[in-house]
Amino acid sequence: MAQWIVPLISTAISIISLFFALQTYYVSQRPYVGVFDINTQVEKDEKGIPTTIKWQSLIKNTGKVPALTVMEKHVCQVKKGELSVPTSTIGPVRKTGLILPDQITYLPGRISGEVLGIGVQDIFNGKVIFTCDIEFSYTTMSWWLKSKYVYQATTRFMPDFMGFFIDVGFAN
Repeated sequence: MAQWIVPLISTAISIISLFFALQTYYVSQRPYVGVFDINTQVEKDEKGIPTTIKWQSLIKNTGKVPALTVMEKHVCQVKKGELSVPTSTIGPVRKTGLILPDQITYLPGRISGEVLGIGVQDIFNGKVIFTCDIEFSYTTMSWWLKSKYVYQATTRFMPDFMGFFIDVGFAN
């Protein structure tokens, strides 16, 4: 019986080592996709009053393999107390797409005019909060380890900086 213990322990250690080696390789050979910057443009009327905010969320794959992405949610809203008013986005947003390593794709949006008495100038004078929720999932292109990853972020427009920043985020 003792003659089987040493080979059994040796085999168990080898299997555990192989598992950790595969996990290490997989972590280094997967896509990492997320919002890494948000370009913002503010348009003003002839009096200098803000009338339109346009933005592009830059989504980049910093991993080493392509990612097949699925846009789950891109919703922007103006919040005043308990009232939350959704706003529109511009441009055709692809529902699915392939993002290659180091490739950037853009998620555009805009807000202008007034909705239920809330205007762009209300965002600038602090009467309301303007946020956008972005959520997408992505998978690897490999046939042998097909894992699904999720990226979620809430961005908030900061009038002092004339741009957005990521308020809350989650990625796995």
